[in-house]
Amino acid sequence: MKDLVLARPGEYKLAAAQAKQLGDLGMAKWYYLMAKKLDTMVEEFDRGYLVDISTLPPPAEYACPAWERSTHAKKLDPALNESCRCISGCLKPTNTKNLYILAGIAPPDIRRAVASRTEWRRQKTDERHPLHGHVPAPSRLKSQKSFLTSTAPLETTPSEARLAMWKEKLNNHPHSPTMHIPAAESLPPGDNNWAKWKCLNRLRSGVGRSREALSRWGYLSGPTTCDCGTEPQTMEHLLRCPLLGGPCTAKDLALYNTKAQQCTNHWLDII
Repeated sequence: MKDLVLARPGEYKLAAAQAKQLGDLGMAKWYYLMAKKLDTMVEEFDRGYLVDISTLPPPAEYACPAWERSTHAKKLDPALNESCRCISGCLKPTNTKNLYILAGIAPPDIRRAVASRTEWRRQKTDERHPLHGHVPAPSRLKSQKSFLTSTAPLETTPSEARLAMWKEKLNNHPHSPTMHIPAAESLPPGDNNWAKWKCLNRLRSGVGRSREALSRWGYLSGPTTCDCGTEPQTMEHLLRCPLLGGPCTAKDLALYNTKAQQCTNHWLDII
C-alpha cells in the first residue's frame, strides 16, 4: 500500500511541471495542490495512520465535466481499472463491476457524471463561476452534447448521488449476486495485512490462482486435483474443501466471520 501511495506525488508533480510549460497555470496549480495533499498522506502513513487515497481525484479525472460525454472518455477506464486491481489485489479476469465494489470506489463513468452535475450546479448558483448566466448557443449537430444542455442538476450531495447511480447501475446490470456485498464508498477495516486482504477479495470474486484456473490459463501442465484428492481445485471447491474442516459460503466471506478467516488463512499462500 505504501508503494502505491508514494508513487502518486511524483505523478502529480510531473503533470504540474508539464502544464506549467504549456502555459496552463490553473492546471499546474491544481496538480501542485494534489501533490501537497499526497505528501501529507504519506507523512500520516509513516506515523501509522490509515489513509484513504481513493478520495484523491486522479489526473485522469481533471476537468472531466468538459469531456466526460465524449465517446472517447471510456478509453481512460482501463488505467483506472488497473488502479483498483492494485487496491483490491484482484486478478485481471475479475469482473470490473465486482472490482469496484471490492475496492470501495464508484466506477469511473459515475464519478465523471457526478462531477459534471456538481459543476452544473455551481454554474447555476455561483456568481463567481465563469459560465454563470451564460446562455448556450443552439446546437447544429446531433453529435454535439453541450455541458449546459445535456447535464442534469445535482439535488443531493456528490457522495449520495454517486451511491444512488451506482446502485441503479447494478440493478439494471447485475454484477454477481453471489458476493453479497453492497455497493459503498468506504475503506476496509484495516485490521488485516495485504496478503489476507488480497486472498479474501479473490475468494469473494471467485477469480484466483486455483489449479483449474492456472491450467486453463496455460501456467500449469500437471493434474488439477486438489490436495484433498476429491475433485479438481476450482474456486468453488476452495470454499468446500474437506481440508478446511467445514464449508465456507459467500455470505461468510462477505461478513468475514470465523469461517471466512479460517478459509482465508488456509489458502493464503495458494491463490
